[in-house]
Amino acid sequence: NGFVEEIDVDRLQLILSNLNTQINSAQRTGELAKTALKFQMGLDVQTGVSLTDSIEGVFEELEPNISTDGFSPNKRIEYRILDTQSKLLELDVKSSRWSKYPTVSAFGSYQQTFQENDFGKVFNGNRWFPTFVVGLNVSVPIYSGGRIDAQIRQKELQALQVQTGKELLVQSFNLEIEQAKITYSNALEQMQSQKGNLSLAE
Repeated sequence: NGFVEEIDVDRLQLILSNLNTQINSAQRTGELAKTALKFQMGLDVQTGVSLTDSIEGVFEELEPNISTDGFSPNKRIEYRILDTQSKLLELDVKSSRWSKYPTVSAFGSYQQTFQENDFGKVFNGNRWFPTFVVGLNVSVPIYSGGRIDAQIRQKELQALQVQTGKELLVQSFNLEIEQAKITYSNALEQMQSQKGNLSLAE
């Protein structure tokens, strides 16, 4: 009684060795994170930087309950691209529908022609002959073999696909938000737990 057995000493040395390995790994991970930070900031990775904030200060500024009320899908470029495609397809469908209706167009032309053997009399108004043409063009589509209707249905289907893609994209955005909130909450709880473990270990 009162003496530590040799196996307890070995056990403590193993724990110490594991802790030293974890400390070295954490230091290398910190250096890697700092290098990634310099890369994201556009700095040379060899440039020395020092962090002025602590993790405790950062967590004090962050709110435990994150609100996502201000999120709008229009802030994401993927959604804006699909939204533009949807508007273009709607205009395309309207254009195809209008092609089934008759079209009326008018045209006009006026010109004067000079006719004389002697070019020196070009400024003599007696040898100019005017020509004036006015016309009206009416086009009535009678039968297209169902081609226009098939094009309209195809474009409507494309518009529906884009609209479905937009809805799925919004759902994926909401999923990303929920995943980020859960990850943040887990990290916050883990940090609080590790702070308690650190106090206990000290």
